[in-house]
Amino acid sequence: MTAGNPEIAVRRFPRLLADNPNLVRVRLELARALFFADELAAAKREFRIVLSEHDLPESVREKVLRFMRAIDESRGLQTSFQFRLRAPEGAGRSYSTDELDVDFNGTPLTFKMDRPDLPETGVEMTGDIRKQWTLWQSTQRARVQGYLGGDASLYETDGETFDQRQFEIEAGLQMTWPRQSVYLELLRGANYRAGEKAEDWTGIGTGLQWRTTSGITTILQFQAKNVDIGSEQIEKADRYLMSAKLVMPFGGRGETSLNLALQHQDASSRDDLDFNWGELRLGHSLEIAGSWRIEPSIFSKCFHQLAASPGLGTAREETEYGIDLRVQKTDTFILGRLSPFIEFGYSNRAANIEVYSYEDKYLNLGLTSAF
Repeated sequence: MTAGNPEIAVRRFPRLLADNPNLVRVRLELARALFFADELAAAKREFRIVLSEHDLPESVREKVLRFMRAIDESRGLQTSFQFRLRAPEGAGRSYSTDELDVDFNGTPLTFKMDRPDLPETGVEMTGDIRKQWTLWQSTQRARVQGYLGGDASLYETDGETFDQRQFEIEAGLQMTWPRQSVYLELLRGANYRAGEKAEDWTGIGTGLQWRTTSGITTILQFQAKNVDIGSEQIEKADRYLMSAKLVMPFGGRGETSLNLALQHQDASSRDDLDFNWGELRLGHSLEIAGSWRIEPSIFSKCFHQLAASPGLGTAREETEYGIDLRVQKTDTFILGRLSPFIEFGYSNRAANIEVYSYEDKYLNLGLTSAF
């Protein structure tokens, strides 16, 4: 494979892996093909899996690590996109009850929730773009890059009630070493629902990652945002997001990940908008014969409202657990470069206010850029 025909190689190597996903040499060539096709996130994943092969010659391991540093420092234009058919959020929910008990000036009242009829499906499009420039290089070990990037999502269904649009742009500096990197960036974004702005924000983000010679990768990230809530900026809030992720490749054919995410919001004048949120997720990715990539994950979430909403009398306390499964056909390409996938999911939420308790199921179909 040469850098001149990476797209042909990207189509060819998954078919070779279909019969035997353990062919590390073929996976290495697939990673190189993805690298030269500028599919850097996918290339990094394949290189990381290659590093988990215990019998990998040291000379090859060193070359793979150089490729991974080149991905960190890439000056090319990086893009990815995805299309998905999915129902609006909540379409698969079965609530425990529709009756809500409230306290009105000391008088208990019961109201019946008027839940909307949701469309059966909609179309979601997501994508991101990033461009880097080398700014400074002191030695062969430390380098500084500037970058500009952004991501956006668009969800459309019947009418406007459940339509969603979101975007965020980032501009920052990144410093890299052979197996470590650290960044600092400025953020600007907005979220629209039903044609109206739900919130917009500005903020800063920082993070670092490091990896071992066997491909084990640790990623730490932090963001602080100033958020304007509502189309008329009716409320301001400070929002803090922290995450820690550990990715462990294994056996030259898959990887396991453990991710912890925490969020805290502090509104300026409404205590009922203050909350703590957390998620712990254990995921696995495995390629099996036939060019199928199987990605199950299990998760647990918690939500703690710091003050009660008007009329409810008590703050919301919610816990949720569930399972997600994604299946992708990695050797099939539609419209030249799109790989098909299907997603399933189930979750169960238990809330101290029973009207917010439910079971949820979903089924999505989609296409994702393969190179």
